[in-house]
Amino acid sequence: MYTYVFSGRIYPERSTVTLCGKEAPLKAVFKSNEEGDNELDGEISIEIICAQITAVFRTENNIRDVYTLKNMVSDAIRLHVDTFGYIMGYGLELEVTSVLLPDGRSIIFGVDIPILFGAHESRLNKLNEIMQLFAVAEGDFLRRCFADLRRAINNPVDTGFFCYRAIESLKLSFCKKECCDEKAGWLKLRNSLKVKRANIDKIKKFADPVRHGDVIRISDNERGEIFTITWDIVDRYIDYCIGLTANKLKG
Repeated sequence: MYTYVFSGRIYPERSTVTLCGKEAPLKAVFKSNEEGDNELDGEISIEIICAQITAVFRTENNIRDVYTLKNMVSDAIRLHVDTFGYIMGYGLELEVTSVLLPDGRSIIFGVDIPILFGAHESRLNKLNEIMQLFAVAEGDFLRRCFADLRRAINNPVDTGFFCYRAIESLKLSFCKKECCDEKAGWLKLRNSLKVKRANIDKIKKFADPVRHGDVIRISDNERGEIFTITWDIVDRYIDYCIGLTANKLKG
């Protein structure tokens, strides 16, 4: 039996949430629905005391993909926290910050998405130009897009859903500008930003089940691919809008 001990915290920091079973920790079972894919099967016990999270995952398997496990553990904790938030009328967030591995080593989880961080400097150089976009019509759609990107990062299991919705906001900006329907808006987005439909469909595959109330398992590698495609589309949209704004100023 292998044991993985995750630690984290509930936010806001002034929160003193205590959430555990009356006589034992809260429990959940991870069981794969796919044949031959049972590496992440196991049982998790969750305790939240004064907003401090301890989640113990026990399994018969030696987990190779700890980051996917971390995402699944975060989702299991979030389920209990969101339920408590509904009962109390609280808006709570959570963060899983570290894990103690069976061999005694610890992993401290970063706050970034590594696959995205490498390109942050080129985006940072455009910060002033991006901020100026919020003064034009496209800014409202970009604001909603950024909000959903934040949710995609903070809610691992729903990454596809929020990334797709972020792109939908950009699509809607084309619909409004061109006074066209949704189908024409998607076509305008793809043509204007030079985006392949196949890439958008890769995100949609992980969004549709969640949009219809279903649950889908997503690996850390799959999240990475979704983030890469989404950020590329948003980058293209920002460059497109900056170009439009520059042309207006020249005119």
